[in-house]
Amino acid sequence: MARVNTVAGEVNAWRYRSKTPQFFFIDGQAFWPILIFLFHPELDTFIFVVVSMLILHFAARRGYGLPQLFGRLRVLFASPYRYRED
Repeated sequence: MARVNTVAGEVNAWRYRSKTPQFFFIDGQAFWPILIFLFHPELDTFIFVVVSMLILHFAARRGYGLPQLFGRLRVLFASPYRYRED
């Protein structure tokens, strides 16, 4: 429960600054597909938006953010080994 400042009557928002913002059940980092759909409203863009938001939602549930998800996909498609450059 948020504490209310009795002098100003406002909620202390500092407590919630570390949480990612939510748009319904989608986190705020997964909002960029909606922006793409708003600029290009087509059926294939809508399908891309739904699929990408579901992928990002399930990645967020496993604890991956957007940069961690891209790194994990790089390891999946490329290789888990990093080669040394001499």
